[in-house]
Amino acid sequence: MQPMMSPRIELREGLAELLRAREYASDTDCNPWEFAVDLASLAGMGITGSDVRWLVKKGFAELAEESTERDDEDRVFQAVCNLRLEQATRLVLTELGVQLARRVLVCEPTLDSPLDRVEPELDCSEAEQPCWDPEHRVLRLGQAVVKAYRRRSPNQEAILNAFQEEAWPARVDDPLPPRGDQLPKERLHDTIKSLNQRHEQSLIRFFGDGTGEGVCWEKNIPATLAFPAASHKSDRRAA
Repeated sequence: MQPMMSPRIELREGLAELLRAREYASDTDCNPWEFAVDLASLAGMGITGSDVRWLVKKGFAELAEESTERDDEDRVFQAVCNLRLEQATRLVLTELGVQLARRVLVCEPTLDSPLDRVEPELDCSEAEQPCWDPEHRVLRLGQAVVKAYRRRSPNQEAILNAFQEEAWPARVDDPLPPRGDQLPKERLHDTIKSLNQRHEQSLIRFFGDGTGEGVCWEKNIPATLAFPAASHKSDRRAA
């Protein structure tokens, strides 16, 4: 099997912007396409048409053509069937692309140390997964205690149980049982917010998948790594 080609170092700024767009979508609990990035913004960050096509062909990004009208409540997109890039073409990272972007930004590649080994299923740090102990109600990352529960928290525990049962994938479906007095999306949003509170060590972050129907997790990345200082000068919103 041929080794995966390394992303160009010059992609870092553009990947940071695309990752920021996905995280904004998660934070506001909306569809990732609401924060889709235009090609002109990415070009200003050094991402070329070939880079865009490579990201799409590798499954790291998706393309669509925007057709939003002034009176539309949400942004509107049309699917594209090829890699032709137009002025109205917009880009979002896939879940696989989110993983790639985080690893590229954390690894901080240099010209002497390209990302030859960065693959979707591999981390550039030691493979350290969370572990949820439901008997003692303790969440750990490696040996470090992230959160310890002194009392029952059924909703939070349901999510942690789901992650533990599936060996901590990047995302799980909403495991909370329906309840008549609260909308499922609101209930999930409130539970995720609670999951991120009262941590003994801020090593893990939980967030919605942008649809209101799933939960994701990630290791906490220092802001200086997630969004390099050079990125702010090109902090553009999609047209």
